[in-house]
Amino acid sequence: MQAKLFAALLAKDIDFFDRTDTAVVLDRVNRDVGEAVSCIVKQLLIGVVNATATFSVAAGYVVYTSPSMAKIIACSMPPSVILSLLMRTDLRKLITDAIEATGVASAFALEALSGVR
Repeated sequence: MQAKLFAALLAKDIDFFDRTDTAVVLDRVNRDVGEAVSCIVKQLLIGVVNATATFSVAAGYVVYTSPSMAKIIACSMPPSVILSLLMRTDLRKLITDAIEATGVASAFALEALSGVR
């Protein structure tokens, strides 16, 4: 998304940069990208919370309905828990990488757009 915004900025006429301060443009780009990343992270967390709640209700229903089935399900749970923990670690890494990439891209864009004038 930042690359598309940067390409669109580079396609602007020089008059645009004469009328608009580069810092204002970059601040807007950073805020927009930051909002998008924040929205994605919030939606992922809401999904995890909803999945946990759904699983808890389903597990309670299975225990109530069939205790022997609940034992079988309980035996299969450790791999599922380990998988979810691994996915959580990957999600944190992706978020950290996205934040770092935003900072690097912002620095690059500031340097490139400052040279347009």
